[in-house]
Amino acid sequence: GGYIVNTASVGGFLSYGAGVAYTVSKYGVVAYSEALRVDLEPEGIGVSTLCPGPIDTNLPASDRIRAAEERAGGFSEALSPLTRGGMKPDQVGPIVLAGIRNELPYIFTHDDLREAFAKRFETVLACFDRIAGTAHLGVLLLGLITVPVPGGATFSLGLPGGALIAALILGKFGRIGTLSWHL
Repeated sequence: GGYIVNTASVGGFLSYGAGVAYTVSKYGVVAYSEALRVDLEPEGIGVSTLCPGPIDTNLPASDRIRAAEERAGGFSEALSPLTRGGMKPDQVGPIVLAGIRNELPYIFTHDDLREAFAKRFETVLACFDRIAGTAHLGVLLLGLITVPVPGGATFSLGLPGGALIAALILGKFGRIGTLSWHL
């Protein structure tokens, strides 16, 4: 048994376009923790991801310890408005402990961010709805599909006796890729 808590950020779910490296690293920690949770569960090891909102830390000063070529516009300093006046670090500990005791996959520190999360996931789910509403499914039977691949070669897919079922999904962006078949 045991327990692992990886620290990401709400930035592991919500991105705003600035600080690409920061956002990607936080999304990575979330994904890594999700996979680790599944992998370690049979061993009796729990995994949670701490996704804090604004915490009053010295994070904005971290650019000073980076090499000049790694400072990329002083992004950490740009976080000052988000950290200054945030939750005190000693308030986070009890929240993490409660998350561990409840075996939560995600531990959040700021309930006031709930609406931002809801909007993000509503957008994600709406994209599934848009695809379902615009996709057209066509089925080709009895043939061999040949798909061009890089380098000028082709990849062919067929079933014994020439029986083939191939699904073509054509959405609002038209045909995706090039597909030819031989009967």
